[in-house]
Amino acid sequence: MSTLRATAPDHLSDVAGNGRREPVGTAGGRRLTDESGYTHYRIGEVRVALRSDRPDVLEEFASLYSPTAAPSDEVTSDCDVIHMEVRQHRSLLGMRRFEVLGDNVSVKTVRSRRELLPYLEWGINYRLIARPSRYLLIHAASLARNGQGYIFCGASGAGKSTLAAALIARGWTYRCDEFALIDRQTLRMHAFPKALCIKAGSFPLMAKLNLPLRRDRCYVKALKGRVGYVNPPSASQPGGDTSVPVKHVFFPMFRGGTQPRLFDVSPAKATMILAGQALNRSTVGPQTIPLLSRVVSDAPCYGLESGTLESTCEMIESATAPAGK
Repeated sequence: MSTLRATAPDHLSDVAGNGRREPVGTAGGRRLTDESGYTHYRIGEVRVALRSDRPDVLEEFASLYSPTAAPSDEVTSDCDVIHMEVRQHRSLLGMRRFEVLGDNVSVKTVRSRRELLPYLEWGINYRLIARPSRYLLIHAASLARNGQGYIFCGASGAGKSTLAAALIARGWTYRCDEFALIDRQTLRMHAFPKALCIKAGSFPLMAKLNLPLRRDRCYVKALKGRVGYVNPPSASQPGGDTSVPVKHVFFPMFRGGTQPRLFDVSPAKATMILAGQALNRSTVGPQTIPLLSRVVSDAPCYGLESGTLESTCEMIESATAPAGK
């Protein structure tokens, strides 16, 4: 594994945030950048290292996630870390293009600077899915409340991120708006608190929920159009074991202008829906269905037709309240 060096990009020299200037390449006395130029991050249970010849890319990513050291006693090998890189190229005609790589595999090339951060974020997801993992990765928003885990599973456009944001504003603990990380041994849900990627149509709602866009900036991503990023207040890096058991599974479907409604989903049907949203089922293989059957055997599952956000959140909180409350 790479040893660590005492240099880092200039924009990381003040990450301690305590009003005094740290020695370059350190935070709280810990070095951040290894000899290959990668700055290390821990996003919940997922370790990411990033390097680039574009300091602005490094700075933007560091504004979403706090850089951390990666000492040898925490990382057993480079295989434990997703290595991301952004390179700038110029054609013979002088036109710029930017290449995003994950684990030395090219995952996307874009021309617009405003596309870089969304595709860097997407590249991390892509590599997480492609790697062998101790987790079963479900395409879902995941949150926690009162020491219990809740999964909101649905296809793109089902309103998972918006619902997650509304529940966060009501005090729920954020885990991820794109994945539920289910440990294949313990069946407990782990945190991967990436910044919420919000579509332009939901910008006013985020302001109303007091979840402002990070730096009030917009980016561009194919299909989604303009997007921004929100750092939820409960998305700080966890310390120690923050895994939770899965208490309930919801399958949201947005029905604007209607009253929200919950209805039971059988364990067999829930298992098949979740299996269809298991993003790494090709690497997990035949264990996928038995694992999900075990998850839903102890976690009641509901279809959720959501109406207004407030009434939907109230119904969810009522359905998940501890007995006697």
